[in-house]
Amino acid sequence: VPTANPVTDLELCDDVNDGDGTNGIVQNFDLESQTTTILGTQISADFTVTYHLSAADANSGNNAQASPFTNTIRDTQPIFVRVTNNATGCFTDHTSFNVVVNPLPIANFVADLEICDDNTDGSARNGFSQTIDLESQTAGILGNQDPTIYTVTYHRSLSDAQNGNNALISPYSNLTPNQETIFVRVFNADTQCANGISNFDVIVNPEPTFSPVSNLSYCDNDADGDDANGIIQNIDLDSQIPGLLGTTQDPDDFNVTFHHTQAD
Repeated sequence: VPTANPVTDLELCDDVNDGDGTNGIVQNFDLESQTTTILGTQISADFTVTYHLSAADANSGNNAQASPFTNTIRDTQPIFVRVTNNATGCFTDHTSFNVVVNPLPIANFVADLEICDDNTDGSARNGFSQTIDLESQTAGILGNQDPTIYTVTYHRSLSDAQNGNNALISPYSNLTPNQETIFVRVFNADTQCANGISNFDVIVNPEPTFSPVSNLSYCDNDADGDDANGIIQNIDLDSQIPGLLGTTQDPDDFNVTFHHTQAD
């Protein structure tokens, strides 16, 4: 009787080749990749290894499966092995293994990351920022997935995210002014499966502008009992708002406040 050495399970990550990345079905299992290990030191030309969906088929030699193989039971399916001696016809059917479809990580979509432009590069209105914290999106992308098992990386292109290339580092500096799309990859260290379909936009909002205004001048009065103390109680700071905002900024979109010091 031939020898059929035990083999480990065949594991693949779920994919969207059939239009569904969550159905536990994969179309490209290479069953024959197990043949060398199953035969061991036996000369491959002298033996035939076939793969079957049931122990009965492995025993009878019926319905041998070809590669690439598509599992017919989602997630995990047993495969039964038959090894036949080509010269004698003797066979063994005692070995089996599983084909396993590991689920893809979940890459949750998150809201766009909006920040305010600053003048670290000399301009607060050019649409570029050097302080974009991409990792602030990680918790939302992972959801309830364990961050000790799942890793989130950020990329400039979909292909980089899918292939795990050129991960971006925070703080990140955008290359496209005002709005740039960031692509996300979630990787499971246990299964080696990755999902690179999520993305969000980084939006760099410009600093508001203001127009210079003239000083406010008032005459001292005796509302406080002294019209010579340089103190009055009716200074209308809000009267400066239309001039400060200018003609291009809608007062409904901006909040103007006044302070005693520049630090405040």
